[in-house]
Amino acid sequence: MLKMVLPALRADLEVNATYADDGAAIRSPIVAYSGKSDPLMPPRAMDAWRLRTPNFLGNSTFPGGHFYLSDHAVSVAPRPTSTACSCAGRTRRGRGVSGGGRLGGGTPRRPPRHPWGPG
Repeated sequence: MLKMVLPALRADLEVNATYADDGAAIRSPIVAYSGKSDPLMPPRAMDAWRLRTPNFLGNSTFPGGHFYLSDHAVSVAPRPTSTACSCAGRTRRGRGVSGGGRLGGGTPRRPPRHPWGPG
């Protein structure tokens, strides 16, 4: 089992150690989800997404820690779809939510790091 897992784990650790955030932004709306008692990423850290788009739609918090999704998948699962549909409606009616297109170009980037981590 270790022969199967270790190469992937090593690759993940290497990517994490060498990643450099370029600060690229996108025009698409972003909504964040987090656990209220996540010791690795407190809800206030989600505000960092405001720097990545002019259309930050806020953060929805759920009871639990870093793996809150394990206990709240049924509640969380429909939210991205309903948020996207809501944004699409506002875009068609011209209410200020821009859609698509990268400001920085290139490949998609990882989300911002938490404030006390490497990066």
